[in-house]
Amino acid sequence: MPVLHLRYATWIITLTGKWEEYLETESKTMLELICELDKKYPGFKDIFIPPEIGKLNIRTAINLSRSGKPTKGVIDPEEKLFDNDMLLFY
Repeated sequence: MPVLHLRYATWIITLTGKWEEYLETESKTMLELICELDKKYPGFKDIFIPPEIGKLNIRTAINLSRSGKPTKGVIDPEEKLFDNDMLLFY
């Protein structure tokens, strides 16, 4: 199972109660990960994918850092995840 390094900033810290965590997950896409985090932190999904919009919220951001690649913003909920990815949610 992949292990992701998750970091939280701004008011997302208030929701999760932590700055960062390492998460062993079976999630293969960003959408699956957001849904998994919503089970752990109720309301997480509504922040990043509001029900009235149905896609990633432009008022929030998710940055993805992957070994050997430049950091990028995630705009596709079907973005694939890989072992050792670092994600910053804000």
